[in-house]
Amino acid sequence: MLNFPQLVAFAHSLRDTRVLTVYLDGTATDPAQQRSWRVRLDQSLVNLRTWLSGSDKSEREEFEQCVRILEKELEAFKENLPMPGWAAFIASDRVHEAALLPVEMPTQAVWSTGPSVAPYMRALKEVRPVVLVHADSTKADVHRYYLGKLEHVTTLRTYHAVMKPSHMGDAPRVGFHGGTRGDTGHDEAQRSLLAGTKRMLSDAVERALRIAGADGWMVTGGIPQVSRSSRAHKRVTS
Repeated sequence: MLNFPQLVAFAHSLRDTRVLTVYLDGTATDPAQQRSWRVRLDQSLVNLRTWLSGSDKSEREEFEQCVRILEKELEAFKENLPMPGWAAFIASDRVHEAALLPVEMPTQAVWSTGPSVAPYMRALKEVRPVVLVHADSTKADVHRYYLGKLEHVTTLRTYHAVMKPSHMGDAPRVGFHGGTRGDTGHDEAQRSLLAGTKRMLSDAVERALRIAGADGWMVTGGIPQVSRSSRAHKRVTS
């Protein structure tokens, strides 16, 4: 299956070529209906022939050549489609692109100058993973949305060591100020907490980007530091 940059380049390469674009719906589960896409496809081709009846002979012959190429391509599907959808882009010389799609497609045939890619664009939205990172100061939850399903991937937690503040002598006197000649225990704890949160967020962002892969997106939410931690990365939105 083409990704978005490949689809843009592909559409550009055929922008001046007459193309028969075909989409098939393979989601039927009833055995009696599994090849219902064939009936709908045949009707769509009939409608195109009617629409082309007033066109010049060369275009009608070009269309029929594309249909013959299509029929050879469809010989692979004796039963129902093995995946929810299928798409093909056919010119009179050959099949320029054909692929099974993991999402449902409306069965239709389109005859146009340049490929009809709008339904394919809709499929891209489903096959491109989106990873969500939602975090507070102590934990980050990572979820992935892919093929219409949202799943929890992992939870990362921050770990930081908090040292018990020490005092001069056996016990602090009334009015003793632990920060007179140094940092207070509270300051140390805050620094440790912030450092742990920073490490956790960095780990969460890196984990999410690995899950998203080259074509996926990452969405962040929660404390502002999540967005700041991920701001250097493209494909990230908050």
